[in-house]
Amino acid sequence: MTPNPGIPHIKVTLSRIEARAAPASLGISSRLRVRVPKALNSCKRHYLSERGGARRDERRRSASARRGWMEDVCNERGRTNHVGDERTMLIANAAGQGRAILMMSMLMRLFVAATMLSRAEPFQFPSIKFSFEKKTREVSTAPKLILSEDAARELRERTRAYCLSDSCFHWCPVAEEGYQVAKEIFETLLSYQPNHQSKCSLVLSFPSANQGHLSKLADAINSDRCKELLGLSEVHVDLCPRAPAPLIRIQLPRAGSEADETMRKQSISTSKDKVREATEDWVNNFLGRHRLCPYTSSMTRAATGLASVNVPVGRVHIRVDGAGVSSEGTRQARRLVSSFWSEVAFLLESPPSEYATSLVVFPGFDNDFDTFFELCDGVVEQTVAATDSTDFIGRAWFHPRYEADVVGHADVIAGHAIPHRQVAKFMSRLVGSGELVDSPLEYDKLVVANDLVRRTPHATINILRRAQLQAAGEFEKGLGDKRPKANSIYVRNAIRVAKHLNTRGASETE
Repeated sequence: MTPNPGIPHIKVTLSRIEARAAPASLGISSRLRVRVPKALNSCKRHYLSERGGARRDERRRSASARRGWMEDVCNERGRTNHVGDERTMLIANAAGQGRAILMMSMLMRLFVAATMLSRAEPFQFPSIKFSFEKKTREVSTAPKLILSEDAARELRERTRAYCLSDSCFHWCPVAEEGYQVAKEIFETLLSYQPNHQSKCSLVLSFPSANQGHLSKLADAINSDRCKELLGLSEVHVDLCPRAPAPLIRIQLPRAGSEADETMRKQSISTSKDKVREATEDWVNNFLGRHRLCPYTSSMTRAATGLASVNVPVGRVHIRVDGAGVSSEGTRQARRLVSSFWSEVAFLLESPPSEYATSLVVFPGFDNDFDTFFELCDGVVEQTVAATDSTDFIGRAWFHPRYEADVVGHADVIAGHAIPHRQVAKFMSRLVGSGELVDSPLEYDKLVVANDLVRRTPHATINILRRAQLQAAGEFEKGLGDKRPKANSIYVRNAIRVAKHLNTRGASETE
């Protein structure tokens, strides 16, 4: 019987075991020699006997044929003993002992297979290159929705069917980054006006969004303080593969319920034009005039002096929201958060040469500093962290009644002014090193000046580009010995504002 050339087969002699005709795809050489230890002589005998049992016709060969085959074998090992004696030894126990022969043949096969694998060339998998869209943050990312119109429609309908029938469903296939998801959520929340008959559950599906961002954002909004400020009942998320597409569920209270009246109603009579005019005047004649920000000189010139680190000069964009609107507190809170995220998306999707920074103004909170900074710290900052938007933006809170002592922070908090006592320590260090040119301020005057730096005509959030902040740091590193002393800007600003107060007081006295 001629072996199939496509299947490995084994020829056994007293001197070696040979594997022939092994396919190249298995990574095995075409001819493999395996030395047989002396301890396996009995295994050889039983192995040959078992093969003979499988092909009885071979055991009935003529004596001369068997003698010739054994003579070849003996010649390879250089044996001098008689072939007939060797043949007699090999077939002596061929009959009977079926079970023992079977066990020994199995051991022999295992030995042959292990030896062939150990001596064969290792199998090499083909080199496969996977291509993914590059992202700065990757946490359990859902695939970007690139579907045909029919497939997208089918996925949308399956997701809608997965949701409860009493839910108001919104399909958001474009939102991919965390700030885009937050923008869609809070804009939808603001536009939703429930009544006693309307559905009290919002469902927003984001098939292209990062599932990690969506999960963290849902956890942030579901915190007790967030739900209280925004007037929500419950927030949770369903992710793939449980849901056909990632989605977030927002449960709202019935209209007129106690949760819907969490904060008192606010009455705003200031017009949007007056709010904008007052804010522009503050930027031009206070912030720019006293050089409180080293890189902003006016409404039309922000991010100045950074050309060496490839940062173009841009304008300051102002968004006014809530002017002339009267509504309950929870709705004003939703309006603030929605305006913030809408402006974040606007700024990041605008070229830096057009707008370098943004001011989002909320006159509805001019008389309520406590609620304003609670919303900034408890909702805005928490959702910024949940969506990893700190990689893109910086934040700073301003208010006409800003007081760092009311905030009560001893350490630096994102968005807030440096605590008064830290500014006092910075001033003492500059005095001790002889680097303070001006006279140091008394602590009471320092407190007033440090607060005034954060006081604007209306409640305001400043949104900065993170890339520009990093570029400014690189620029200052390149100044060498001319580099400003660390934290000296806070001392310098307090002294400049104090001088401005003294000058204004003197002019008013005259």
